[in-house]
Parts: sequence; structure tokens; C-alpha cells
Amino acid sequence: MEATATLVTDPIDSLRILFTNHINHPNGDFVKIEFHLFVLLAGGYLLLKKPAYLVMLIPIYVQKLFHDNYGMWSISGQYVIEFAPILAIGTFSVLGQVKNGVLKNALLLLLFAGSFGTSLRMMDNPDSHVNKSRIRFYQKQHYVRKYSTNLVHTQLNLIPRKAKVSAQSPFVPHLSLRENIYQFPIIKDADYIIYSEKEGAYPISSLKFEQLIQDLRNSKEWKVYFENQDLTILVKSNFFGPS
Repeated sequence: MEATATLVTDPIDSLRILFTNHINHPNGDFVKIEFHLFVLLAGGYLLLKKPAYLVMLIPIYVQKLFHDNYGMWSISGQYVIEFAPILAIGTFSVLGQVKNGVLKNALLLLLFAGSFGTSLRMMDNPDSHVNKSRIRFYQKQHYVRKYSTNLVHTQLNLIPRKAKVSAQSPFVPHLSLRENIYQFPIIKDADYIIYSEKEGAYPISSLKFEQLIQDLRNSKEWKVYFENQDLTILVKSNFFGPS
């Protein structure tokens, strides 16, 4: 994904950008505010006791919130994963130094309530765009695919273990125990390409995904190894790799 960011030199403008919809996109309102509230309620206030953890987050805040794509600012957007370990380590580091038992229990309860509340908000009513079907673990739809998972597993198991593979993100974990595995559309020196048109195009747009698939299928470098309405596997035309 192409990274673009707003360049500013004025400190006041920098502070403003951290909280406002600086690109004036109609879907960008309140996205940054929601993100800040999530960080705060998930234990960010405890980091005031150990500012070193907040300092660690400064470059991540800048990379995330100065981005010119409003989707990057969100609670499910880019760099969120970097906040999780810092918040977890920092908050429990602070709580570990609290000697007063009543105060510690109160802070733990507050931390639990904030984390639980933000999790529910993210799953059910976020201001940001969130793929709810991927995180609503308490609903049946979370565990249901639009295609035959048995067929997919059968075909993935037929891929030679030493082959280099490029696959859509949902299939990567099932093929990860090999030396070379790439998340499609990264192909590099892959011998196989695995995708399903019933899965999302992430991390590229649907239009780019369709164009890339068309180019690959029209290329003499690749041929169809397996194909049905649920799954497509392409293999290099000259691949005679080990099993």
C-alpha cells in the first residue's frame, strides 16, 4: 500500500493534525478522536505514570495520524498492532508498582471495564470502517465461509511442501510452515499463486486485484493448476519442483 503523509513544519499545525480530519474527507470525521479514546480507555492514562512508553508511541502516532488516507487513522487501520504490546507492557508495569491493594484492584477493574467496553464498541458500533464479520467471534457468521473449506484444505495440502507460494492472506497461515511464503499480491519467486474471488482483495483495491489476476492468467508464465468457483491455484509453467 502506497504511504503518503502530510508534511508540516508548524508545531501548532502538527498538534491539530493529530486530532482533526486534515484531508477533509467526508468519512474522516471523528476517526482520530475515536482512536484516541480507545487508546485512553484501554489504559493509556496509566502510561502518564511512565512517560517513556508514551515516548515510544510518538513515531507511531505520527506515521498513523499524518497519513493522507483516513482509513489509516482508524482503530483497525495501520500501526494499531504496535500500540497493543506497548499498552499491555506499560499498563501492567505501572500496576505492578502500586502497593495499595484497594487502589490496585480499582485500577484493574477500571482497566478491564475500559478494555471490555472498547472491544464491544469496536465489534458492534465503531465510527471507523471495520470488517465486523472478522471480529464478532460470538456470532455464527464469524466461523462461516462462502466456500467449501474442506475443498480448500484438500487443495492446499497438495501443494509441495518445498514450493514457494504466494497466497491471499486467509490462506497464508495454512501454508506458513515453509521457507518461502508471500502474501499476495507479492509474488517474487513464487511457484504457486493461490487466491479466491470470494475473499477480499486486501491489501489492494478490488480493481487492482481483478486487473492483476487477469494479467497473470493471460501471461504465458503461469498456467491453471486447479480452478473452481471457490478457489484458483496457478503454477509456473516451467515448475517441476520437489514434492
